[in-house]
Amino acid sequence: MTDDDRLAEMRRAVERDAARVSKPHDPGSLLRAMGLIGSVGWPIALLTGGGAVLGHFLDAKMGGGVRATLGLLTLGAVAGSLIAARSLREGQRP
Repeated sequence: MTDDDRLAEMRRAVERDAARVSKPHDPGSLLRAMGLIGSVGWPIALLTGGGAVLGHFLDAKMGGGVRATLGLLTLGAVAGSLIAARSLREGQRP
């Protein structure tokens, strides 16, 4: 490799790095990330908590143990996780 080749390669590398650094930062990326976090966390929390509350209410009405509470809590957690996974898949699309 001659000196001219090395110099041309270094020039291309510097131009490539300069173009990457000078690329404008997307100001909406932080807000988009926060929205994605919310779209993942809230469904899990709300459906899990809602299932537990509804199950506790049903257990109190039926006068039994914690069968409905545990069942609906599990169902809420699974449903919330599926919704969160779908939100993640949709959020990763360009």
